[in-house]
Amino acid sequence: MNSRITLRAHRTLLVTVEGPGKVFLARHLNPGDSYLVPNLTGLKLTVPDAGAVEVILDGGSMGFVGRDGVSVENISLNPQDVVDRTRGNP
Repeated sequence: MNSRITLRAHRTLLVTVEGPGKVFLARHLNPGDSYLVPNLTGLKLTVPDAGAVEVILDGGSMGFVGRDGVSVENISLNPQDVVDRTRGNP
C-alpha cells in the first residue's frame, strides 16, 4: 500500500476510518499505535478525542486532529484537506 497519511494514537481511544460503503478501521488504538491510511479519496475519520490522534502526512507531522477531549466526526483524510486544515482553511 502506498499510504501518504499515518494516524498515531497518543492515548487509548476508538478510531474509525470509513470510506464510501466500507469501514477500513473501527478499533481501539493504544498510545504509540499507528494506522496507515489507504491512499484513497473520500476517507473520513471519527474519534472521541481529537487531541489524542496525530496526523502524519508524507512523513511529517501535521499536528493533532483537534483539541483535547473534543469529539470529531467525518473529518476528511484527503491529503489536501489535511494541509488546508493545518493552514487554518476550512
